[in-house]
Amino acid sequence: AGFGLEAGQGDLSIHDLWTLETTHRVAVFARTWNKSTSRWLRRLIFQRCSAQPLLATFAFSAWWHGLRPGQIFGFLCWAVMVEADYRIHPFLSTWATCQGVKLFYRGTTWVFTQLIIAYILVAVETESFSMLCLLWTSCNSILPLSYSLVLLLLAKKPKQN
Repeated sequence: AGFGLEAGQGDLSIHDLWTLETTHRVAVFARTWNKSTSRWLRRLIFQRCSAQPLLATFAFSAWWHGLRPGQIFGFLCWAVMVEADYRIHPFLSTWATCQGVKLFYRGTTWVFTQLIIAYILVAVETESFSMLCLLWTSCNSILPLSYSLVLLLLAKKPKQN
């Protein structure tokens, strides 16, 4: 199923740990978090799915983990955050032209990434629907909601003929 060690891969290497702790991209974190499972999901779901492969991959992960309310919400939230990440960073990086703005951009997006991942992990570990509702209505949802709103604003528009 893709579990276990791959050739040349032990526990988290120093490089992987450094990437996890310093990345300013939710998508990079998702790919680095569990590399062997990430590669397995890429082969099993992502590359074979013609419609919404990212959503299908994270929905499969929710199913694989047991379909508790927190897992469904957490993994689907993670899919939305990764998709938003794919749209936000190319947009923001064009604005970061000087060194000071680049540093501000990287620092801010690093903090956002850490907060979003923490939010997702809390959601995934939530056992009951009532606790999930408390999380959803808390101020902790502001950043994921903001990313979702930006995703809608930066949605690709269909090409006009």
